[in-house]
Amino acid sequence: MSEHTRITRGNVDLSQDLDEIVYSRRTIRHYADKKIAPEVYEELISAAVQAPSACNRQEWRFLVVEDKRLLHWLFEQGGATFIDHVPQGILVLHVNRTDNKAYWDPVQSAAAAIMLLQLKAYALGIGSCWVCHLPPKREIRRKFNIPSYYDPIAFVTLGYWTREPARRPRKVAVKSLLAYNRFSFDEPPLPVFDMRVFLRLWARRLYYLLPWRKHLYPWVRKYEKKFYD
Repeated sequence: MSEHTRITRGNVDLSQDLDEIVYSRRTIRHYADKKIAPEVYEELISAAVQAPSACNRQEWRFLVVEDKRLLHWLFEQGGATFIDHVPQGILVLHVNRTDNKAYWDPVQSAAAAIMLLQLKAYALGIGSCWVCHLPPKREIRRKFNIPSYYDPIAFVTLGYWTREPARRPRKVAVKSLLAYNRFSFDEPPLPVFDMRVFLRLWARRLYYLLPWRKHLYPWVRKYEKKFYD
């Protein structure tokens, strides 16, 4: 970072602290069996709501889920497997009324808040995972008594990590991700129609329409995208 862009407070170079958090944060899916205190949740949300939001509406809400029965329900109804083993998480909601359907600004506003929440969590020694592999929104609304004008956007699992997370290199060099004024990336075009994506899309839709989907879990689990830390 060049000298003229550095931000300092007193004798502290804030850019160094920010770089450490941004470059060291990583997804954590395995946590110690330790609860997060209410005042820590308040710190996390205080940071999250500093995010920009569409027209500054700030229409997000954050629902802490600590009840093991509810966590199990999220998993059992089709959520990511590891949710069944986490100590807690936050269900991030946002008002779904917008005239900008093309860019769906409620999701963008909520996503900005989630990213700040995760960065603050890391700064406090708390691991997190941003999860979108969840049951249908209508079922989540019923289970958690959420009004229809709020959309569940994501579930952020949280917990104290059992070992210090290590940095991981990005898959692609920054220079190959950056272009100026026009799309000039040197990459093969994707097919207009991808049969694999199409089949996965319809298989997913069919699965979540089944009221007894939990009985298919042993079979479905083989095809779930899983990561190991």
